[in-house]
Amino acid sequence: MALHPITQPDAGNSALRILLVEDSEIDRDLVRRLLTVMWPHRDELQIDFATEGYGALDMLHDNSYAMLLLDWRLPGMDGGHLLAALARTGIRVPVVVLTCLERSELKVNIEEYGAVFLHKDNLNIGNLHQAIATALSNVLRSDTPAQPAKPANLPTNLMPSLGTA
Repeated sequence: MALHPITQPDAGNSALRILLVEDSEIDRDLVRRLLTVMWPHRDELQIDFATEGYGALDMLHDNSYAMLLLDWRLPGMDGGHLLAALARTGIRVPVVVLTCLERSELKVNIEEYGAVFLHKDNLNIGNLHQAIATALSNVLRSDTPAQPAKPANLPTNLMPSLGTA
């Protein structure tokens, strides 16, 4: 299996593309608002949404994303099964798991997949910023990266203020 590094976005598509997988409309709107406040170039931010795991997996197969923000409890395929499917299919993308569950309640070792845990009660700009920086760092320093179906869009200037995560 050939390994492909995470690459820069195409010159024609310089938007930072994020997939937010969340079945709660209220939580989707909150995360979307936090992301648009955090990202200094709002016109270069594209947030796609999925409300269930199977749809998210299809979107991840068909598109390149710089980041996956993933709710744990989803209809159909939950967050743990989606992480496992990404690993099996070789899709390499930084992941932040957002959930109301306690970390100890997740029966999957998300860190094994390079994912970062963030409890929704702690969801704010600073904590989301830190979780994204850690997830990016986890993927970029991964010793055994998976083969992506499509290269992820990770601009080198991704959130410049994240430099010391």
